[in-house]
Amino acid sequence: MSDPYYNGGGGGGGFMAGGSQGGSQAQKRSGNQSLRPVTIKQFNQASQAHPDAEFTVDDVDVASVTIVGVVRNVASQATNITLSLEDGTGSCEAKLWLATSDEEDPRMVGIQQDIYVRAIGTIKVFANKRHFAAQSIRPVTDHNEVFYHLLECQLVSLQLRRGKPGSGNDPTGVYATSGSNTLDYSMGNNAGGGDDRSGEYANLAPIHRAIMKFCSNNPPEDGFHIAHVAQNLVEYDNSALVEATEFLLSEGHLYTSSDEMHVLPTS
Repeated sequence: MSDPYYNGGGGGGGFMAGGSQGGSQAQKRSGNQSLRPVTIKQFNQASQAHPDAEFTVDDVDVASVTIVGVVRNVASQATNITLSLEDGTGSCEAKLWLATSDEEDPRMVGIQQDIYVRAIGTIKVFANKRHFAAQSIRPVTDHNEVFYHLLECQLVSLQLRRGKPGSGNDPTGVYATSGSNTLDYSMGNNAGGGDDRSGEYANLAPIHRAIMKFCSNNPPEDGFHIAHVAQNLVEYDNSALVEATEFLLSEGHLYTSSDEMHVLPTS
């Protein structure tokens, strides 16, 4: 899967291009030096076997990670700039260490409060407090990138934990569908996409119907997080889900609720 949002292109931020995600457990623990997309929740839940060990996400060693979040605060100090980031799954601090004493670091051009940014860096701990050590940071200029990143995080995580569909690495049959074309591991027979050509969404394309049917099934008060929708509609490609969600929002079938990452049906 080609990702237009990473510099230089490459599939899945370079993480999925190696094709080793479906390997043995030993291969998974051996470490992966490519760039791993993570949510801030995954960042905060990353674990270490001991203080000198690599951090792991989904039982896989991670070196460099990338996150996308909205800047809630910017604090400048003599040696670094600290940004408070959140993405709807959690919040964290990102530190950009200054190479010089100049107040205007070129890496901070365009970075300000209440805009979305993509940051690339590593997970660090200092004084028993975890932070994101940013190596690069840039503003997000295409809002589709926010949705794309969350979907990509879910895709990578699912493939690492469950195996790629049809790869033989899914002994639990997690990607199998029931008779009603819904995912067995999701929220029951009413949660999946299905291709019901009758009823309220009969005039929509199959992918649009799938999203609307899922979002209309007992939605929480603050709506469904877009990443949760993608996690339950894995039969569709991430980029297609991004475009379909944007279409449903623009056509008024969906609206954003508690934040831009949570959606609810209009009827």
